[in-house]
Order: sequence, then C-alpha cells, then structure tokens
Amino acid sequence: MNVSRHTLLLGVVALVAFALLAVGATIGSGLMVRLITVLGLVFAAVPMLLAVTGRARELRPHDMVWIFAVGVVIRLFFFLPEPYLSDDLYRYLWDGRVQLSGEGPYGVAPSEAALDAVEENTAPSARLRHLVNHPHIPTIYPPVLELVFAGSAVLDRIGGALFSAWSVFGAVTVWRLILLGFEIGMAACLLGALRRRGLDPRWLVLYWWHPLPVAETIWSAHAEGIAITMLVAAWSALESERWRRGAIVWGLAGAAKLLPFVFGFLVWRRAGFRWLLVAAGVALVSALPYVAGRPPFEGLTEYAESWYYNDILFHPLGALLGIDVEDRTLTSTQWLRKGLVIAFLAITTAVTLRARDLYHAGLVVTAAFVLLTPTLHPWYVLWLLPFAVVRGSLPGIVFSITVLFAHVATVRGYELQLWGDAPWAVKVAEFAPPLVVLLWQVWARQLGPRLRKRPAPASPPAP
Repeated sequence: MNVSRHTLLLGVVALVAFALLAVGATIGSGLMVRLITVLGLVFAAVPMLLAVTGRARELRPHDMVWIFAVGVVIRLFFFLPEPYLSDDLYRYLWDGRVQLSGEGPYGVAPSEAALDAVEENTAPSARLRHLVNHPHIPTIYPPVLELVFAGSAVLDRIGGALFSAWSVFGAVTVWRLILLGFEIGMAACLLGALRRRGLDPRWLVLYWWHPLPVAETIWSAHAEGIAITMLVAAWSALESERWRRGAIVWGLAGAAKLLPFVFGFLVWRRAGFRWLLVAAGVALVSALPYVAGRPPFEGLTEYAESWYYNDILFHPLGALLGIDVEDRTLTSTQWLRKGLVIAFLAITTAVTLRARDLYHAGLVVTAAFVLLTPTLHPWYVLWLLPFAVVRGSLPGIVFSITVLFAHVATVRGYELQLWGDAPWAVKVAEFAPPLVVLLWQVWARQLGPRLRKRPAPASPPAP
C-alpha cells in the first residue's frame, strides 16, 4: 500500500494507543484504573496532532485510505467496553422498546407502572429498565431521535429472536453500529468540506482520529453524533447549492436536537424563505407519530430548569450576583438561566444575519453555546469539533481534547458517589489550555505585529 511513512507510523501509534485504552476500559475496574483511562484518552490525541503538524508532505495515493481505516478500527475497539462514563444510552434503548410496545415515549417516566409490560416478554439478560438513569423523569429527546431509537429497537428485537443468548450487550452493539454509520457519514461530509476549500484532506484526522468522538459517540454511545452529522450534511448540501436536500436535512437535524434551529436566519439567507418553510414542514412531519401522545416537554423542562455541570459562566455569574444557582426554586436562578439563553440567542442572531461562511457561523454559534450553557458535558463539545476542524480553529481543537478532563469528575461520581459540579481544578485543566492558545493567537496575529510596526521615536535634532 502506497502510504507515506509519516502517516503510516502515526496510524500504527494511534491504533496501539486506542487498543490499550479499550482493553483497559474492558477489563479494568476501580477508581485509579478508570482515572488512568480518562487521562489516556487525552494523550491519545497526540498521534492526531502530529499528523497535521510539521513540514508539508506529499499526499500519497493511499494516505486517505489508511487514515479512514485507522479511524474505523479504533472505533471498533470501543464496541467492547462497558460505557461507564455515561449511561444515557440505556434511555435511548428503553425509549425504543417503549415505542415497540405501543406506548408513546413522552410524558411517562420509566419508573411508572404504566410501562411495566414493556419488557414483559424480554429475556432477563436483555432487560435494561433498571439501567435507565433518572427513571422518574420522562424522556427529553426530540422526535427524529425517537424514530431512530425505535429503529434500533426493531433491530434489537430481531437479534433477540435470532439468538437465544441475546443480552443488553447485543442491544448496545446494534446502537453502536447505527452510530458508526453516522460517524462514517460525518467523515465523508468533512472530507468534502476540506476539499471544497482547497485544504489538505489529511486534516480529517482532527476528527477521525480524535479521542472525543471515539469516546463519546462510540464508547458512551451518545446520540449527539446523529444530529451533528445531519447538520454538517445540511451544510455540505447548502454549500453545493442543493437547496432541497440541505433544507430537508437541516429540518431533520433540528428535529433530532433543537440546537440546529438557531441557524434559521442563515438557512433563510442561503436557500431562501421557501426552503426554510420546507425544513419547518419536515420537522413538523417528523413529530406526527407522537401527536396523539402526552405533551413532550415535561422532561425537557425539568432538564432546562435544574441541570448544571461543568459550566464556565453559570456558577461564576451566580457568585458575582449573590445567587445560589444550585437552588432551582429561586426566581433569581431561573432569571439567570433565561438571561444566558437570551445572550445566546442574541449572539446567534447577530452571527447568522451576517456570516457568509456556514462553517464559520457554526464555529461561533457552537462556541457561544459551550461558553453559555449551564450544563457542559464533554459530548456537547462534539457540536464544536466539526466546525473547528474545517475552520482550522486551534483553540477549538485544543478544547475538544482538554474537555475530556471533565470525566475525572464523572469517574469520581460513579466510583465514590460524590456527585455535583466539576471541581475547579478540573475546570482549569479544561479551559486554561484553549484560553492560552487563543490569547497567543490574538498576540501573534494582531497585537504582536502592531507593536513591532510601531515607529521608532524621533531622534533629537542635532545642535
């Protein structure tokens, strides 16, 4: 295979690093082992960074084949470990099974007696109701994701019918295969975006070998990757002036996760009001299967009013204003949350009304989301990463790596039952490196050149 030695070697290093992490995550247990795994994920980014630094190298014919193959294999490694950094995926699988039982997913919490019959005919080894987190809260997920959950449940049921030893691991594997398909779609979209801009296609490694999507989309099996892939696919279509496809896929992305809807003005400016209406219609049609059920907002309202974790502004602003932000019953706490939402919407409106480049708008809007949200789980930074890759945002790339330090608090919570906000030492490890990189870039691009070009003081006239 005609692969450059540099790319081949770094791919081998990446494979070995992720293989060791997957083995450790599969067979290891205990606080120290899991902390080492989290730290190992951060350092697993080194081969990815080295692949795009240094002197320019000729692109060999099979470089991209090797880069793609390495990314697929390191994801397959993480089909084996138990997802102990998050248990959200069991809610996805449960919602799918609820729908197959004939019940609607909205308005009914997993712990309610009305859902006792959902797993009545499921083998004991394949039951997962007891694994669902926050069982007293109804689902928070929008309709397109619920449709995907239902599709996964269909495949899960087929697996259970074909194999007598089917278990929860089988259901999780089916879900991970679906996510892997979306990840491959993301890689294709990013590769297209890089090529349209005349950039080195090997920059794809900044996503495809990145530990964040490997850990969050495959290992922890979060559904964010589905909506993000749809959004990036919509951007690819709009950049190619395929208005119908872009509008439809953008509507599906917003109906999978609500965040893409904040780009409405940008889609309007790019594709026209007609296609904006088409996108809205697609989103409404996706909700039709759930119209007859209970209202879908109970779980989402609970999340919006009470969740907080790993924020960078919510707690500091509360301390500055004398507000106990962890007390959801305070009117001042709710007003602070609303203020952050208003600030986010103001930023997105200003950006989407002026931006010309879709990926630049995506970068600024998702960065604002990361900074203003009261809840910043590491997988939320998946929204930022594709835009940081295409735009070459070094602070964004660095933060997408350091945010994995937040899982130190996750492991501490699961192992020691010490729940709460991430400690400030963890937040410093997350936010300080990208901030330093950002300040360095501002100095190098603006302040430094200006100071160096400052005219020398005039010499005094000769006597």
